[in-house]
Amino acid sequence: MSTWILLRGLLLAILFEAADTLDSMVGYKNDISRHFSGVAARLDDIALYLPARLTDMLIAGWILSIRRVL
Repeated sequence: MSTWILLRGLLLAILFEAADTLDSMVGYKNDISRHFSGVAARLDDIALYLPARLTDMLIAGWILSIRRVL
């Protein structure tokens, strides 16, 4: 069971890095990569959506917990 979780996490990490690298490499709007830049940017947005929302919730919870103490 723990091996499956480790492999699944590693696979998702590799896919995330691939999407991020693809956006960095072909994410520019020029004539050569015009068709791929939109796909790369959208894929990167999708990959970052959930981590960004979770981070927002954690920061908001941290700020609210500090305000309760003060």
